[in-house]
Amino acid sequence: MSVPDSASLLDEVRDSNRRVLEDIRVAVGQDKLVPFVGAGMSKPIFPLWRDSLTKLIDDLPFENPPSKGEAKGMVRNSQFEEAASLLERELHTPLTALIYADFCNDRIEEQESRLAQMPVSLLPDLFTGSVITTNYDRVVEWVYHGRLEPVVPPFHNRPGQLVAIRRQKSRLLIKIHGCISSERDLIFTKESYDEFYGEDFRGESALFLKDLLMTREALFLGCGLQQDRTFKLMTDLACTVDATHFAIVEAPEKPAPAEFRNRWESLKTARIRCYWYPYGAHTRIEEVLRFLIDPNGSDPPGDVDITFNDKPPSEGGGSTVTTPPRLPIGGPTAGSEAPASSPAPPLPVPQPDGVEDAPSPTSQPPADRPPATDPDTAPYGVARLDLRPTTDPIPPSVTLPPASTTLIVRDQELQKVTQALTDGHGAALIGMGGIGKTTLAQEYVRAHADKYSWVWWLDASTEGALASSLAEEGRRAVSATGAGGVTLVTDDTAEAYARRLLRNGTDWLMVLDGAAGVDEVRSVIAETPQGKFLVTTREDQDWQDIGATPVKVDLLSKHDAVRLLAERARPPSPDGWEATGSAGDLVKALGYLPLAVAQVGALLHFEGATDPSGMLAQLQENPEAHLVAAAPGTPPKRTMAHIWDLSIARLEERDRSAVQLLSILGWLGPPEGIPKSLLDTLPRDAFPNGPGRALRAAASASLLTMRGDLITIHPVLHRVLRIADKTVPQRTGDRVDKARATAAAMLRQVLGDADPTNPSAWPTIRPLVESAGLLATQPAAGQDEDASYVVRKVGQFLSGQGSHDRAVALLEWDLKRAEHALKPNDPKIPTARRHLADALQERRRPGDLDQAITLLQSVLTDRERVLSTDHPSTLNTRHNLAGAFT
Repeated sequence: MSVPDSASLLDEVRDSNRRVLEDIRVAVGQDKLVPFVGAGMSKPIFPLWRDSLTKLIDDLPFENPPSKGEAKGMVRNSQFEEAASLLERELHTPLTALIYADFCNDRIEEQESRLAQMPVSLLPDLFTGSVITTNYDRVVEWVYHGRLEPVVPPFHNRPGQLVAIRRQKSRLLIKIHGCISSERDLIFTKESYDEFYGEDFRGESALFLKDLLMTREALFLGCGLQQDRTFKLMTDLACTVDATHFAIVEAPEKPAPAEFRNRWESLKTARIRCYWYPYGAHTRIEEVLRFLIDPNGSDPPGDVDITFNDKPPSEGGGSTVTTPPRLPIGGPTAGSEAPASSPAPPLPVPQPDGVEDAPSPTSQPPADRPPATDPDTAPYGVARLDLRPTTDPIPPSVTLPPASTTLIVRDQELQKVTQALTDGHGAALIGMGGIGKTTLAQEYVRAHADKYSWVWWLDASTEGALASSLAEEGRRAVSATGAGGVTLVTDDTAEAYARRLLRNGTDWLMVLDGAAGVDEVRSVIAETPQGKFLVTTREDQDWQDIGATPVKVDLLSKHDAVRLLAERARPPSPDGWEATGSAGDLVKALGYLPLAVAQVGALLHFEGATDPSGMLAQLQENPEAHLVAAAPGTPPKRTMAHIWDLSIARLEERDRSAVQLLSILGWLGPPEGIPKSLLDTLPRDAFPNGPGRALRAAASASLLTMRGDLITIHPVLHRVLRIADKTVPQRTGDRVDKARATAAAMLRQVLGDADPTNPSAWPTIRPLVESAGLLATQPAAGQDEDASYVVRKVGQFLSGQGSHDRAVALLEWDLKRAEHALKPNDPKIPTARRHLADALQERRRPGDLDQAITLLQSVLTDRERVLSTDHPSTLNTRHNLAGAFT
């Protein structure tokens, strides 16, 4: 088919636009259209998928650095599904939590007035029925003010809604790819798209969409409709269904006539009739919608004016791809001073060891100097910078850390840090994971950054991480100062340049975040004695040896913990959020740990909770669900479980027996006071010289404390130690089971032949009550004889002490274990039934006596069958049964 010139093609587009607009108006009047809303209708409040992916790629650390360039290439080529899949594989974590901040309700709340001016706010005036969207955000919910019922994948689980969707008058918001409020079912990776759309569009989502669009016409708004799955599905649907759809579409930027014609014809093939508007003229959407709402009171949109490129390809015409300019590796970031647009006369620059000498102010670069290397094509870690200086060569920048993750400022600890850095060379913030050390360091930097010429925030978790952070700062310093003649070829030379700056400067602050120990940071501090340094660490070591004043960071007070909980939860009413109420009980269960309190508060806000009591019940019934997960938007590496896992992994590198001991302590209780005497029964083959060294190593890592004869473990860590996770080497199922079995054997050895009915044995049994309860948290299965012995003895003891509920719970577990693990004729089964029957008779709640009689009748039947009708045990059971009836 011949391609007309641009003038005649533009006339054809304008004529088509007038006919399409009129047909859309008629379809709206007949209530035939359902709006299909894409990401363009949520912009600028929410990012496009391209922008969100690009931000993730730029901000997140990659385990395999070359994959970052590969991911960026995928985004440039609009391979968004593939890029998302690569990110998940590289980060070993679902991306749903990471994109939450980009698509959550907070953005709407912050820009509600702006949303009211966007074209999407006009939809309720035009369409009163259902809406379809591929967007994760909740913009449509916001503009419809709760008038639509959301429907999200998986659709086959909601047959009633499927029937409602097919009705022409349904009022549903059909979120094809899921909703950010239900992150589990979001569709954004290639694997999730493949599963939901299926081969040849026979997947669940594809069949659902086809079924939906067979009965009505769609108006696509804010949709790209190029090579995405929706467009391909519409093309497939057009082969079987004689239906016509509409779209308000942005024209390409200066397309060649042939390029535009091909795009237009492909949309016609998908039976989509387009109303075109000029590239970038997004206000035209609002003009169209206002005209459709009131055709008589609004002027029709003006004619489209597309600028075509009529030049032949050899002269720059045709379809071209423009790659945006890119910053060099180590370029300016937030907090850095960017190079000036015009170079100033060069100044001398201090050179690190191994770095080329800078030219004199009057010299010219050698003619044979290699050209600057493009960071997009250079090997990873290589960037040649040959910039002329535009400012003082000492970095004037302050690299500010991320915003605080909690809202509680600890004035006392902040004052200690301030005093230490005023009087001395450095300070070390010491405390357990999640206690707020990094947050406290952030607060100090933000409050006192004006005291320093420049501040560097460095990752000191390993020597390699510290070296990489220094190299990054070295490159940033060169970029910020325009240091002429400085060529940073490798990470080593960039690190050396950074160390040289530290040696020569005086008014700087170096924050060493997450230091693994004194030795890991000793060299950089010894080489840079002129400035100040602030360390955050979990390791309680001799930090004074390198000139750091130790500052212990403790748990929150109950009052501050409740205040933090409420500030993160943002409840609509203050009722129930006092330290004396359920909020106080909740923060106590979380051990007053800032990270745990902040994350649970965020979950409460996310769930719209008005009272903390429900979350407290959930935490008690299923703590694992809240320890290994967090509110959407929380990075996986900041979950409560992961914070502790990092400390445990570091400890295992130094002392495996200390981690083995911790795993055992996870099954002993109570966490706030485990009797040290229990460790006398530790297996000698694992601890030949006793547990002393292992205890000291764990205490040094801030994983436990020792006070007199008691060992204290934070309650969150205590729970984490009992959660099996095949992805965590220190908490695999085998290791957790082995630790539990060891703890059970130790407790049985402590009990010996103690008789729960004998008062002389009570001092021996009483300290084991909490430990027995922990053993019984595991499903009652397997032989587990040691655990059963301990649980049964403690259950009998509690029944005699009047703790009837706890006694019944333990003895029920013991009976389930016996019935599951033992042969039907094993005499231990009727014994377990008798103990439970006794406890039920002691408790005497409604139904308890009937259950006890049933159990005793079963015991009597077993005794008569296995022993005899006149055996003493049979007679005793008959006596007990008779007593139960009286």
